[in-house]
Amino acid sequence: MSAVPLGLKASPGDSGARSSGPPPVLRVMHDGQELQQVSLDKRIMTLGRHPDNDIVLDADGVSRRHLQIITVQGESLVEDLGSRNGTYVNNSWMRVRQLRSGDEIVVARFRLQFLNVEAESHLDVGQLLRRWSMASARSGAVPFYCSSCGSPRF
Repeated sequence: MSAVPLGLKASPGDSGARSSGPPPVLRVMHDGQELQQVSLDKRIMTLGRHPDNDIVLDADGVSRRHLQIITVQGESLVEDLGSRNGTYVNNSWMRVRQLRSGDEIVVARFRLQFLNVEAESHLDVGQLLRRWSMASARSGAVPFYCSSCGSPRF
C-alpha cells in the first residue's frame, strides 16, 4: 500500500485538556491499516486537509477544516465543521456528538478510533468519600459538613 499523507503539528501551549489521567487517543486507520496513534493533548484539536490543522489527513473527501475534537474535564466531543462529505460516528451522520471510548469516527476513507481511559466519575468519587468518612468516624475524627451538599468532611 502506498503511504497516505498524514501529518501532525506540534501542539505547544493549550495543554491540560483533562483534569487527571492520560489524554484520550485517536487510532488513525486507512484501508484497515493503523497509520498512527495521536494523543489528544490539547483542549481543541482540529482535523482536516489543510496543513494548519493539528491532525492533517491529505486525501480526497477530507475537507480543509473537517472536524474538531474538544476535550474538557475528561469529556470529549466531536464537531463537524461544515465539511462537504460529513462526519460519521459509529455509522451515523452527526454534527456534534459526545465521544465514548471505542467510538469510531469516519472521515472519507479514514477510520479514527477514539480511546479514553475513563476518569473516575463523580459518583465513584462520592462513594470513596463516604467510605473514607465512615472509616474516619470510626477512628474518632470529628467531621464538619459541606454547606452545599451536606456531606461529612474530616
